[in-house]
Amino acid sequence: MVITDRDGGIVAAVELDDCSHQASHRQRRDLLLEEVLRQADIPLLRSKDEGVLVANVQTFLATVEQRQNV
Repeated sequence: MVITDRDGGIVAAVELDDCSHQASHRQRRDLLLEEVLRQADIPLLRSKDEGVLVANVQTFLATVEQRQNV
């Protein structure tokens, strides 16, 4: 999933790592995704725990909102 701003610009990517991420083809895909996002300077918010991921997204969005209000 991606988080966008009001203009449609990508602010971050979000991924919940379920058990499928243990497969070798998924690990290769994850490495590619990480590199593409790094080169595009797009943060990747990722966790194996849904609750942790939700908290990380909320914290990230609060930080982005705070920066925009400065």
